[in-house]
Order: sequence, then structure tokens, then C-alpha cells
Amino acid sequence: MTMFAPHRDTLERFVDCMHAGADENTLTRLLAADVVLYGPFGDEPITGMPPSGTAHRWGWRRVH
Repeated sequence: MTMFAPHRDTLERFVDCMHAGADENTLTRLLAADVVLYGPFGDEPITGMPPSGTAHRWGWRRVH
């Protein structure tokens, strides 16, 4: 049998914890698992946004 979502139970437990207000230790244990997320528009894993050259302009400034 082909396993389409090998980490589905980890993701479901994470979502359940988020809805139930889990403590930090529970979320840390769940996120420490080796989980790869795939987007709906391709076969490449989702790894986050690449760094942008304009990100430094959006930083915080100290107001006196």
C-alpha cells in the first residue's frame, strides 16, 4: 500500500495541540519530528521564503 502522507499523524497532533492551547513542551516535541510539507502547486517541499534584499528596510526603529 502506498503511503501518501507519512507524517499525517504528527501534523494532526500539532493542529490538535494548537486548537487546545498546548504548552511549549508539547509543541517542541511535535515540531522536532522530521516533517516535510508539500504545497498544493508542485512536488517540491516547502522550505520558506528566500531572503530578500528589501527586508532590512522593513525593520523596527526605536522611537525616543
